Amino acid sequence: MTQTPPPSLPQIPIDWNMFVNDTLAPLIAVVVIGVGLVIALRVIMKSPVGEAWAERIRRKTRAKFGEPGALSGEQAAIQIEAVQDQMGRIEAHLSELTERIDFTERILAKQRDPNAIGPGR
Repeated sequence: MTQTPPPSLPQIPIDWNMFVNDTLAPLIAVVVIGVGLVIALRVIMKSPVGEAWAERIRRKTRAKFGEPGALSGEQAAIQIEAVQDQMGRIEAHLSELTERIDFTERILAKQRDPNAIGPGR
C-alpha cells in the first residue's frame, strides 16, 4: 500500500484591506467614541456644573417625594392602621388556636379511664 501526503487545504482568499476598512475600522471608531463620551461625562459630573445638576435633581426629588426616609403624617397613619389591623387578625387567630388546644385537652382527658391503674397514678 502506497501512501501519499494528504491534499492541501484550499486557501480562502481574504482581502485584508477590505476587512480592515469594512469591519475593523467602524468597530474601533465606535469604541473610541464611546470611551471618549464616558470620559467627557466623568469630567463634567465632577465639575461644578455636574454638582449643580445633582443639587437641582435632589431639590426636585425632595419637592416631589419629600425627604428620603421620612413619612408624611398621612403615610404614617396608613402604616399604623395596617399594623393594627394585622395585630387584630393575629390576636383572633391566637385566641382560636387557644380554644382548639383547650378543646383537645378536654377530649383527651375524657378518653382516659379514671379506674385504670397505670404508672405515676
